[in-house]
Amino acid sequence: MGRREEIEYPAGGGGIYSKTSDYALLLQYLLQHYLSLTSSTPAPSNKILSDKSVQSIFTGTLSKTALNGLSKMYKSYWSLPDDHPGFKDGEVDWSTAVAVYQPENGERREGWGRLAGSVGWGGAAGTEYWMDPESGIAVCALCL
Repeated sequence: MGRREEIEYPAGGGGIYSKTSDYALLLQYLLQHYLSLTSSTPAPSNKILSDKSVQSIFTGTLSKTALNGLSKMYKSYWSLPDDHPGFKDGEVDWSTAVAVYQPENGERREGWGRLAGSVGWGGAAGTEYWMDPESGIAVCALCL
């Protein structure tokens, strides 16, 4: 990794490199830690983040006005039509780290498939990940 002055484009996470198996282990750890705070799941034996930090990953932070603005920005950025099956206005919030999916009535919709409370994000390299507390799964994928 170069010196700070040599960084051409400071992108969040752009300097982090890992194997897919390590990425999956981190997601599993975060999901287990979160579930230990919200259910009877045992806590990880070696906590690398505080309970408060992990809770903040799964908790939305935006106001209703900001939620609708985020939806408009996303659709505009990707040139998506208003009737795109992805998500409706207000269905995606932002936590301290990732998108928080909160579909209408907490149910999956055809063409999208995320349950309320699941979190995730996609990276510039075509990576995508999500964690679904209700299903207890964590997924990382390369989407090219």
